[in-house]
Amino acid sequence: MVVLPFNYLRVSTIVSAPKCRFLQPLAAKLKLKLASWKGKSLSMMGQIQLVNSVITGFLAYSFNMYKWFVSLLNKVEQWCQNFIWTGDILKKGIVTVN
Repeated sequence: MVVLPFNYLRVSTIVSAPKCRFLQPLAAKLKLKLASWKGKSLSMMGQIQLVNSVITGFLAYSFNMYKWFVSLLNKVEQWCQNFIWTGDILKKGIVTVN
C-alpha cells in the first residue's frame, strides 16, 4: 500500500518517514526561486544576503517538519553556490583566491 502525502494548511503531511520523491517539489520550488532572481544585477554581498535571508529561512522552516536527505541538501547548496559566484544556478563558477 502506497501512502501519498496530502496537504493540510499548505503543508504536506506524510504518515511515514518522507521519501526523497516527496521532498522533490520543495527542492524544485527553491530552484525556481533562485532561477528567477537576477543575480547579475546584484553585488556579491547582495546575492549572499538574498540567499541567507530567503533560502535559509525556507529551509529552517521546512526542517521543523521534514528530515531532508543529504543528496537534496547537496543539490540546494550547489545551486546557492552557483548563484552567488556566477548569478546563474546552472553555471558553475571558478573560485579564485589571491
